[in-house]
Amino acid sequence: MASYLEIAEKALRNYRRLREAETRRPTGTQGAKAARLLEERGWVAIRSSVLEGEIVLLTRDEQVEIPPRFAGCVRFVQAEFALVAGMCPDTLKAAYAAKRIFKGLLIAHGEASDTPAQASLQPPLCQTR
Repeated sequence: MASYLEIAEKALRNYRRLREAETRRPTGTQGAKAARLLEERGWVAIRSSVLEGEIVLLTRDEQVEIPPRFAGCVRFVQAEFALVAGMCPDTLKAAYAAKRIFKGLLIAHGEASDTPAQASLQPPLCQTR
């Protein structure tokens, strides 16, 4: 059985980890820079704290050329942005893993399998535990 001190130390470590993650979230300036880079060169690399530091590429479309150093990174195209924007962490991790394995496009539930996601679709919801 854990002592009160061990429980308090664990709680403090978790609090510090969460605070650190919050400070790494994009600011308005970072978001504006990412949007500008996406517009200018067609891609932007993001280090995701939700995905435990993995680098993810956001690209205008599948034809955008990216530097060779990012060739192994998972790519989300603009048509998928609306789907991943509202995902809870667990669902985003599952979508990321699926894209890494299958190298495909995310589609909304109910869409034909050969149709890329539409920006107007609502993202899937997570169930709370």
